[in-house]
Amino acid sequence: MITETAVWRVIIAVINNGLIDQGITGVKAKQSYQQTQQGTSSADRVYLNKVTQRRISHQSKEFKFNEIDDNFDHKEAYWLAVTYQLNAVINQDLSDPDSMTVGDLVDICGAILQSTKARKTLLESGVGILKINDTRNPFFSDDSKQFVAEPSFDFVLTYNQSISSKVPKISAVEETTINL
Repeated sequence: MITETAVWRVIIAVINNGLIDQGITGVKAKQSYQQTQQGTSSADRVYLNKVTQRRISHQSKEFKFNEIDDNFDHKEAYWLAVTYQLNAVINQDLSDPDSMTVGDLVDICGAILQSTKARKTLLESGVGILKINDTRNPFFSDDSKQFVAEPSFDFVLTYNQSISSKVPKISAVEETTINL
């Protein structure tokens, strides 16, 4: 069974390692909306948050007889599709017309998630990437009453979840006739 924490760890590692591979060292990915987070960080960041989670398959059931404990090992498994949102905050140097924008950073993160290296790392962890959606570019009024863009996109990861239990074997059958 893959835990949500394990999925967060692999997503954040994939993005952070990808940013370093691209020569972007001052930006770190972080899970957004954490219980201890107080407001938005002023540091350059890539923020991730979970949007939805849904089952995308029928539950499979498997029984295997375990001779050691004389019971059946029962496993039920299903696939999840979990949608995450990625957005970023960057302190752009407005005096440098060639400086990276927040839109550039979000696009780079999308390319990182689609890369062969990221897909390989995710699959080795039991996680697949289903799709990356279009980038949105809404504007909002910041603390200085300036309208700034906050580009973001959603991406969907898939992974298998399972639960296990022990089921006793049938040791006797009792025949009964019921009159109707």
